[in-house]
Amino acid sequence: MEMRPDLISYVSYSNQDDWDKILKFNGISNPFSIAQGDLIYIPDLFWMENQIVDNSGLADSDYSLNSAIDSTKKVEIDQKRLEYDNYAKQLLSINKNAVLIKEELSPNMAKSGSSEITIIDNKIYL
Repeated sequence: MEMRPDLISYVSYSNQDDWDKILKFNGISNPFSIAQGDLIYIPDLFWMENQIVDNSGLADSDYSLNSAIDSTKKVEIDQKRLEYDNYAKQLLSINKNAVLIKEELSPNMAKSGSSEITIIDNKIYL
């Protein structure tokens, strides 16, 4: 059963769905690191499911990411960036057909609002 936590789950719980709980209980982060002769503890599945904490309500809490921002600090504006923005606006005013790019992204990132996939007849196209 080397590198096969799904088989360990099947032998222990009669299903292959709970292998992640076995790995988590034993502190194994890489399922491929399971070797012959490793001692793996199999907890009671009912007990293990009761140990899982539901964190779904944390997203709805009053915690705000903006609370970490210090509002007393003055935001420094890069002068080179302002010069570039002014230069781009001047070029745009000269050439009416030009389009000003609002987002400068690396080639492996998608623009905001664009779809990276297309779904046609339940098939995903990248």
